[in-house]
Amino acid sequence: MVVWFVAREVWEIRFADVTLSPVYTAAMGLVNDEKGLSMRFPRFIKVREDKGIDEASTGRELARMWELQNAAAGGDLTVAEEAVVDGSDEGAIDG
Repeated sequence: MVVWFVAREVWEIRFADVTLSPVYTAAMGLVNDEKGLSMRFPRFIKVREDKGIDEASTGRELARMWELQNAAAGGDLTVAEEAVVDGSDEGAIDG
């Protein structure tokens, strides 16, 4: 069963790290043409009443988190760097 939600509020989420996912589509095409990104071990912290939906994190921002995480681990970021520079914003997340 597929369920879609209409974004109405922004949530603050903490997570262990960002991983490539064959299931989730957030930021798909920004770091990998066939996989999106997922947040590993996400934990709800609070509703961000001070932010509107237009201020929620985007797929590009999630891709940047993945890029920084991999740079710290010594990973190859050529694909991510090219995708983030091209300005595409597919797979936006709404918090």
